[in-house]
Amino acid sequence: MKQILKKILNFLLLCAGVSPLCFYLNYCRKKQIVFLLYHRIREPRDCYEPAVSAVHFQKHLKFIRKYFEVIGVDEAVGKLRRAEPLRRSCAVITFDDGYRDNYDPGYAILKKEQLPAVIFLALAGIDKKEPMWTSYVEALFELTSKHELVCANLPGRKSFSMQTPVLRKAACFEIKSQMKRVSDCRRNEILEDLIRILEVEIPETHEMFSQMLDWEQIRQMDAGSLITFGSHTISHRMLANLNRDEIVSELADSKHRLEEKLGHPVDYISYPGNSYDQQVVDLAQQSGYAAAFAVDQGISQPQDSLFKIKRIHIENGGVSDFIAELSFALSGIRKILKRLRVTK
Repeated sequence: MKQILKKILNFLLLCAGVSPLCFYLNYCRKKQIVFLLYHRIREPRDCYEPAVSAVHFQKHLKFIRKYFEVIGVDEAVGKLRRAEPLRRSCAVITFDDGYRDNYDPGYAILKKEQLPAVIFLALAGIDKKEPMWTSYVEALFELTSKHELVCANLPGRKSFSMQTPVLRKAACFEIKSQMKRVSDCRRNEILEDLIRILEVEIPETHEMFSQMLDWEQIRQMDAGSLITFGSHTISHRMLANLNRDEIVSELADSKHRLEEKLGHPVDYISYPGNSYDQQVVDLAQQSGYAAAFAVDQGISQPQDSLFKIKRIHIENGGVSDFIAELSFALSGIRKILKRLRVTK
């Protein structure tokens, strides 16, 4: 229901001229570089999955080709570093995680449109076919037959009803969010608790064991001129929750592994789960990266740190939704309403 209401509001903002006006102010009157964040290119299974359908992805690309100069990550980072004046606003397409559907249909669509992108790879899922912990949690909730869940080890809400598929998905989403905020050790403890409470044995044939890109697909894309690869660490753990040695291992080992497999330097990293602090930023620089990408909604300016580059997370939807996300029309209205409530 929330997603339906959001789409209706986005459509009304478009018809009322609000999102086009915000778009004009952000990208026509001002010239800026916007980094777009995608995860999966497939029909979303529910409102929580970070996926964009192939049909909508193609519509997004046609829109940004019309209204932006679409550039690669090297050129974009160079423009930010040099504070280079822009003749028109630029867009950079980014993907996090390295799902197989980034290749098909994602790469096929990018090739058709001849548009560049950068894909940040979580290497454990590629090298060892080890699912990201988030995928493991999702599989537990997908396969369980339980209708209630009580987990005392969670840092926030501990009791959830799962009487319907919608409630089960909502519980999964909230619990993942809670798990991102705790230490690595406690997250593993919570995961063990969930396995025990939900009484699920995940079969080896489950899609989570084969949902990531393989090295043949990666090399094929890397051999072309459109795709740049970056690191998304080894194991997709929340970096700000790790100790210094673990952070260094995730940052440096992933960089070295990628460079070894691809045969050329890897200059960029994306922080998993937007988990970073000043120590993570400093260690990313010391590990030899040229820039790092966050998931902070917004547009980075030349004076901002190249190790905290902001991106706009793109959800599944048509042109009206896409314009609303790019223009911050919906988030802008939320901020205005929040200020009005504060001043009352």
